[in-house]
Order: sequence, then C-alpha cells, then structure tokens
Amino acid sequence: MHYTFDILNCMLFVAIVFIIRAQKWQFAKRRRALYGLVAIDEIYLVGALYFAFSWLASTGLLTMEPFFEFDTLYFVTLSVTLGFMMLYFADICMGRVRHPLLIFPIPIVMAIIFLFVNPATGCMFNYDGGEYHRGPLLILNYIVWFSYMGAMVVMVYRARISLGAKTFFGLLLFFAYEFGLQIYQFFVVDFYIGGVAFTTGLLYLVISPLFLEPGHDELTGLFNQRGFLNTVPELLRFDTETEYCMVAVDINNFRNVNERFVFQTGNNVLSYVGKYLNRLYPDTDTLARFSADKFYICCPRDKVVLSLPNIPIEECAPEVREPYLISLHQGIYPIEDRNADVSLLCDRATFALQQVKGDYQRTYAFFDANAQERLRYRSHILQEMRNALEHRKFSVFLQPIMDIQTGTITAAEALIRWEDDTYGMISPADFIPLFEDNGFISELDLFVCREVCEHVARWKNEGRNVVPVSVNVSRADLLTPGFLDDFSSTVTAYGVSSEDIRMEITESVLVRSEEIKRQLESVQRMGYKILMDDFGSGYSNFNTFATMPVDILKADMGFMANLEHSERGQSVFSSIVEMAHRLSIPIVAEGVETKDQVESLRAMGIRFVQGYYYSRPVPAAEFATMFDQNATMLDQNA
Repeated sequence: MHYTFDILNCMLFVAIVFIIRAQKWQFAKRRRALYGLVAIDEIYLVGALYFAFSWLASTGLLTMEPFFEFDTLYFVTLSVTLGFMMLYFADICMGRVRHPLLIFPIPIVMAIIFLFVNPATGCMFNYDGGEYHRGPLLILNYIVWFSYMGAMVVMVYRARISLGAKTFFGLLLFFAYEFGLQIYQFFVVDFYIGGVAFTTGLLYLVISPLFLEPGHDELTGLFNQRGFLNTVPELLRFDTETEYCMVAVDINNFRNVNERFVFQTGNNVLSYVGKYLNRLYPDTDTLARFSADKFYICCPRDKVVLSLPNIPIEECAPEVREPYLISLHQGIYPIEDRNADVSLLCDRATFALQQVKGDYQRTYAFFDANAQERLRYRSHILQEMRNALEHRKFSVFLQPIMDIQTGTITAAEALIRWEDDTYGMISPADFIPLFEDNGFISELDLFVCREVCEHVARWKNEGRNVVPVSVNVSRADLLTPGFLDDFSSTVTAYGVSSEDIRMEITESVLVRSEEIKRQLESVQRMGYKILMDDFGSGYSNFNTFATMPVDILKADMGFMANLEHSERGQSVFSSIVEMAHRLSIPIVAEGVETKDQVESLRAMGIRFVQGYYYSRPVPAAEFATMFDQNATMLDQNA
C-alpha cells in the first residue's frame, strides 16, 4: 500500500514542479528540455536494465518473481523523482544547474545502485529481508542518498546569503530531520518509513518556493539580480574554455520615457528590450534585468553585439503614436579573473557604460586601461570620502558676486574643495556626482553649511560687515527626510540669520518637480532665499520655472562663451534677462572671464556677475581680506 502512496506523491511532486516553474517563474524552454532529458535518461537506463534482467531470467540464469515488475515501476518513479528533486533544489539555490555531474553521471550511477538495492533484487540474488537490511548493497544505497543530501547542504550553504538567515537555518533543520529519520530506519529493521521520509522531503521542496525569492524578473522573464549573481559563477567556473565578457546595457534617457509617456509605456519598453536582447543573444542564458533599465549579459566574447540600432517606440508600445526612438548603450568588460565577484564584474561593465551614457555618437565602450585607472580613482574617492570629512580634508572656498554698477561685493557662493594626500586637489566635478548617487552629499552639504555659518558668525562677532553666502543644496538633499530641519538648526545654532545664508539649487532639480516644489516652498517659509544655478542648461522649460519658488536666477555659464561672438547667443541671453526683469527676479551672470563680457552684460541691464574676471574661489580668510579691501577702496572713492 505504501508503494501506491509514494508513487502518487512523487507524480504529484513532478506535476507541481512544472506548474510552479511555468506559471510563477516563467519556466524557460531550455529548462524544460533539461528536466526532460534527465527523465528520459533515467527511464531509458532503467528500461534497458529491466529488459536485460528479464532476458537473463528467461534463459534461466536468474530467478525473478512476478512482483518484480511492480517494484520496478516503483523504482522508476523514485529514481526519476530523486533526479528531479536534486536539479530542482539546485535551481532554487543557484538559479541554474551548471555542474555537469548533476545532470548525467550521478543520476546514472544512482539508478544502477538503486536498482541493485531494490527489495525485488532479493528474488534474483536470493537475498532475504535481514540480508537486505544489513547487506553491503544497502550501505551503497545510503551512500548515494547521503551524497545527494550532502550536495544539497553544500548548495544551501553557498547560497546562504541570498536565502536569508531564517530560510537557511530552516533548511538545515529539515536536513537534520531527514538524516535522523534515515539513520533511525537503518537501526530499526521493522520500521518501514523510507517512503514517509522521502515524500516529506519532496513536500518541503515543493513549498519552499513560497518563501524563497524567485530568481527571475516578472516583467521581462530574464534573470533578476539574485538569479544572475548566483548563475554566472557556475558558468565561469565550469566553462573554462570560453572567453567571456560582462555587458551592461541601459536605455539612454529612460527617465524621459517615464515622464513623457504613461507608466505602462515604460514597462512595455522594458519588456520589449528584454525580448530584443534575447533575440540578439539567442545562445546565451545569462541575461538579467537588475532594476529600472539596467540590463546585464554574460556572454562569449565573440558573441558580443557591438552595434545596437535605435528602436522606434511604437514597436515597444503600439499605443504611442508619436515619433520617438529608444537608443541602447553598452559597457563591455572582457572578463580576466573568473574568480572575481560577479558584482565587481558588473561594476566594471557599468563603469565602461558611463563613458558613453548620453552620447548619441558612440553607443558602446570597453573597459580598458584608461577605464581601469578612472575606476581606481573613483574607488579611491568613495573609500576616502568619510575619512576626508573626519580629518577636515574638505575645505570651503568663497567666490564673490559683484555689483558691476557700484563695484561692491554683494554676496558670495560657498564652494567645496578636497585636498587629497594621493591625488592632490580633487575636482568637485569628480566627487559630487558620486556623492549624489550614494547619499553622502547630504553630509557634505551640512558640513559646508556649518563651515559657512562659523565664518559668518565669527565675522559678525569681530564687528565686520557680512554679505549673504549661498550654500549649494542638491536634489538628494531636498528629498532626504530631516535635511531641511538639520540645515535650519545648524544656522540657528551659530546665531546666524536666514538672511545671511541662501540656498542654491541647480536647474536639474526641477525635473519631476512636485515634491521638490513643496520642499522649496518650505525653504522660503523658513526665510531663506533660493538661487537657481545653471539656468538655461535645458532641464526645464520657462513654464515650469514660472511656477517654481525661486528668488534669484544664475544664468548658465554656457551663455558666456557665446556672448561675445554669437548674435544668436546674445539674443537668447537677452530674452532670459527680459523674462527675469518682467518677473522682478534678480539675475546673476556666471562664468564672467573678460572685460568685454562685463560690458556686454552691463549693456543688457545685468547688474550682478560672478566669475574669474573678478576672483577665483578663495579660502574664507582670503575672502574676508578681499571684502575689507573692497570696502576700503569704495570708501576712498566716495
């Protein structure tokens, strides 16, 4: 009776495996073929052996009882199901089965040994029950069983981080239960619980996907980050003859797709790109979407597709009726160290991608020696940022804003500088984008605020006149909970007025501006004036700007380059000046480097300027001296 129960449970297990993989995890065709191959392999082997023994029995060389046929059916189900169980469990833990020993030789050896230790073999080799339960063939049976369970334990241990602590220890308890049950059965001859133990294990593996994170992305059907990071090491470890590349792919300016069209259109684009990459790399299983529009591919070096044509958006989303092209960019890293962490390989491909991101002329870049040095430089910045802040390697410089009508310093902008022991003076253009990405920018901007407040407070205590100083605030700052409260508390703690400190934002902050708008309105209610830096750089339109709470405009430095030699540049800049005047918003011209530029600005009605023509950014002490000299000169001229 227990045979029938075990057969039904095993068949149910196989059916559930296919249902889960096909519907929940989008079971791939190649995976179905792999499982089918194992099943065919085992059934063929068992059938061949069965007919061989049947022929031997017909010749009189072996004696075979009638019930051997039924026990063979039981064995076939047991054998095939155990092979499925092993492959399935490896798939749960590592995403893909890459070890060849888990596909062919071990199931074959297992089938042979299980056939010889099947109770029906007692009829052929004249074993009685006692000899079977204590014989050497049973020992081989347990060796195979414990080998499979031991392999599962190894896989669970290797995947312990991605599985999580609760799942990891839960699986260890299950293995302990299985080991204990089998050992107990070995010593208690009459306690036939092998089928119970086996089907209990199958049931546990069936329900395990309910609390294990799936390895595939639901939107595209590709690997997700977990599945990719678990699969690539197996590929690199066991396919040592092939040279591989890690390829990072993203959609150029995908954020604009989400903003310009509905959210579902963005999803349709991502889904289409996933299928498109599958078509470009038909022989590669290791494709993944990590998040948003970040795709990764690990493929043979000679299979990398360098030129990716633009995709009309109507191919991705038929509901869109306007012309728009989806362009893909790639970063390619030829893998040299196969034992390197896969995350590191992805980082290097991503770093190569950043070289062409936003570039409409080049669509791919390789990670080469120059990229290696840039990556080393970038890694140094990220590793040393906190140490530099703690040891005051960062310093605040001030650049004056001049009133060209009176020649007075009317304000200043605080600019951060980093003097590094290894690379010397590190440009803000190198470290600020990195800090905006990892969130460190908020700590750095609060440091700038403290330094400015300290200088202003000291100058006031010394009886000096002070001018408003603007502190740069990033988009990440405005979206960080509590940042504005910390900023305001810092100003109050130093006894400085909100009239002495200003906040400066870039025009790019206005993208997706509703939340930012609420934050800026809160800033104005606190009494701070808001300056918009780089106005005219192209992120926003005038309609958006008209609704934003901004007190002072700072014109993009790009206009200064065209001011002297381009009539069109002068016309555009004049339009911005006229608009600002109509809205009664003061405007500051940045990047002023020549006397001719000053005179052109004066003729346009610009009163406030900032640039190297008057002064570079200087340390706070030097700025104080400059301010005193400026005041003294004005007094003498008066």
